Amino acid sequence: MGRPPLKVKPILVRLPDGVPERIDALVGKMKRAEFIREAVLKELERRERAAAATPPSEKDNGNKV
Repeated sequence: MGRPPLKVKPILVRLPDGVPERIDALVGKMKRAEFIREAVLKELERRERAAAATPPSEKDNGNKV
């Protein structure tokens, strides 16, 4: 096993039954954490881009929170 990536924070994530097995079938058990990290980062970027492209009136009716 290699050294873990720097600047990461361990967290516990509960996944629905069968999801870990599906990930393992695609990338292998040893690459599961890397796959999840990449998927989370991609989804965050996608949602952040979508939020930046959405006018404030559609996000929260124009009200500052």
